[in-house]
Amino acid sequence: CIDSSNDNVLIAGLKEWFDTDQKLAQPLVNSIKVYTMNNILPLKKDYDYAFVGLLIGPSGKSNSIDELYSLAQEIFNEAVGRFGFKPQEIFFDTTIFPIAVDMPMEPGQPSYTYKAFETIKKIKSDPQMNGVHFIAGISNCVRDLPARKIGVCRAYLAKAMEYGLDAAIVNVAHHYGKVDPAPDLLELVDAYAKMDGSPENLDKAMTLMAKFCQQSRKPSE
Repeated sequence: CIDSSNDNVLIAGLKEWFDTDQKLAQPLVNSIKVYTMNNILPLKKDYDYAFVGLLIGPSGKSNSIDELYSLAQEIFNEAVGRFGFKPQEIFFDTTIFPIAVDMPMEPGQPSYTYKAFETIKKIKSDPQMNGVHFIAGISNCVRDLPARKIGVCRAYLAKAMEYGLDAAIVNVAHHYGKVDPAPDLLELVDAYAKMDGSPENLDKAMTLMAKFCQQSRKPSE
């Protein structure tokens, strides 16, 4: 993987990767955005690489499902139609918002987890983008949680896979796929995945998070 938020570093990394006579595996470039893609995608003619398409706009603010879908379409159409990438060489990333703070700013608004998961499902069911992958940095979901972070990561990954996630950036020492996620943590993540803006689903997620935090507190000495 060639990973940087700086396009110049990504370009230098590609050049260095292929500066050898040895046969190499195809690198994964992380990441390309709508507003930077014309800097990196044209390099496909010189370097055989796959890439992560980060679904954020220039403002970086939270987007609706339709906006995230539109960003994916724009990247896909340029990459496949103009520069010759295969769909399976594209790994979309909706980004992950920490569930500890994933509460809507206004009544009736869905959680970001809901939008991210529903975007994955929408794109993976779109025949025009058949073959694309979805990837996520799973540990981002547990920022600011008081405890059981590895367990929540396992639950988050398992739930995201139900929606179509098929690649992830994880710590392999945590044995993802070999240790089943705890049922209560699956329920917690599922509540955020279903927080569609309805009062009842918001209340359920808040109740489960409050219970999780209370049970995770260390007893006072």
